[in-house]
Amino acid sequence: CPPPQGCLKFNVCGIANEEVVSCGGVPRDIEGVARALFSSPIAANDADSTKTGAVFIALDLFLSMGWKTNGSFIVEIGSKMVYNLCLNKDMRPSLLQTTFSDIERKIEQVGSVVFSMADQKGNEMASTLAVAGIICGDMFKAWW
Repeated sequence: CPPPQGCLKFNVCGIANEEVVSCGGVPRDIEGVARALFSSPIAANDADSTKTGAVFIALDLFLSMGWKTNGSFIVEIGSKMVYNLCLNKDMRPSLLQTTFSDIERKIEQVGSVVFSMADQKGNEMASTLAVAGIICGDMFKAWW
């Protein structure tokens, strides 16, 4: 579903299997129209690291695009574990401390960032982009 008036919502997804890890994401405007996308393999050891990396890339891409919002920048995550890690600093494992420090710096640059949980099928496009990152093997970013 589209974000509230004045906000931009970025759906992110990370995928990890035995051999490769990748992530993808897509921001949507008030009409629910995709305004950009990314797909990328990522340096991570497990699914939580991959999904956390997807959050970082989403924030970085938002800053690269030079977009501004009148409201919040919403990052919608399909993983309940990563969602909880984003909200609760005390839960973060030491392995992810560096990534979360980088995310915190990006959040300071973005301004108002809100994390939300994706519906059961709310991250299908982001998931498809993550699979594309496995197949292609290179970072792809585009916005319009």
